Amino acid sequence: MNCVPIVFSFNKNFLLHFLVALQSIVECREDDSLYEIFVFHNDLDSNDIQRIKNFCRCGYFKFKFSKIENDDLKILNIPDRFGEYSYYYRLLIPFLIPEKNKVLYSDVDVIFKKDPIHMLNFNIKDSPLGVIQFNQPKYFTQSVDFNNKYFASGNLIINIKEIKKYISNYREGISKISLTHKDNFIFHDQDILNLLFYDKVTYLPLNFCVTAKLYKGTYDIDFYKKDGRCYSNYDKKDILDAIENPYIIHYTGKKPDQMPIYDKTNTDWLHLCIKGQFLDLLFHNYLLFKSKNLIDYNALSIQKKAKLFIKSLFPKSFFKIFKRFL
Repeated sequence: MNCVPIVFSFNKNFLLHFLVALQSIVECREDDSLYEIFVFHNDLDSNDIQRIKNFCRCGYFKFKFSKIENDDLKILNIPDRFGEYSYYYRLLIPFLIPEKNKVLYSDVDVIFKKDPIHMLNFNIKDSPLGVIQFNQPKYFTQSVDFNNKYFASGNLIINIKEIKKYISNYREGISKISLTHKDNFIFHDQDILNLLFYDKVTYLPLNFCVTAKLYKGTYDIDFYKKDGRCYSNYDKKDILDAIENPYIIHYTGKKPDQMPIYDKTNTDWLHLCIKGQFLDLLFHNYLLFKSKNLIDYNALSIQKKAKLFIKSLFPKSFFKIFKRFL
């Protein structure tokens, strides 16, 4: 049997996305694959954890939950990002699971289209990370020139065995970079990894992480190739192949539970949400997003919640909704 270790870090607000990601793994699982799922969180309660553990019944998953104390990140001089620390937990992976040689890290706002074993088995040799190239943010290049080698941190192969060779430098590097660049970072976790491992990473095929917009054809490939930011390390042929044969689809930007169900970029995600029987969480999340105010939302009656849902979720023409499923 192939055991695939995958690390996810998230807070309660992303529980639905995590469950949909698990459902997608079930759908694309190959016959001999099992999954060791490491969950790094800071606010999941017993009901949330039990709902996740229900996936154990299929026999494919083994879960390990770690509640992270944010003081661990403060020691590394990492500021909270938008009042939330869970984004940074990926930085702690070499410290928290040192017994593993190599793991996958994934954001939760994804769906898997191929068994994750294929990503884990990709040979990154002695590189500390396997990464997907990303656009080089303008704010970041004010102090550092990456020559279009900036990478995304949402989907990673993490070579813990290699990182452990200089684990003290890794810890000190995070702290030093955080202090030096705290005023001009926006995506601190991603920016820190780029500075730590610049020019030491292995670029993965773009198939391993295709954005939902690219997958559904809302990006102009020629423009982004010419612009030389997002896909300068990938040939147009490779980009087209990634669109046709994605391993992971990543919902960057606006999330599927914030979009009307007829939006063409979230059709696959919605099918998994329905199949996994997560519609209660979908409706709850969408109503919260539309109401804008948690206190106001909780004060609403059931009838008013239903009215808000119907008014905000559905367009004037119901045909737009149903044709997505015809």
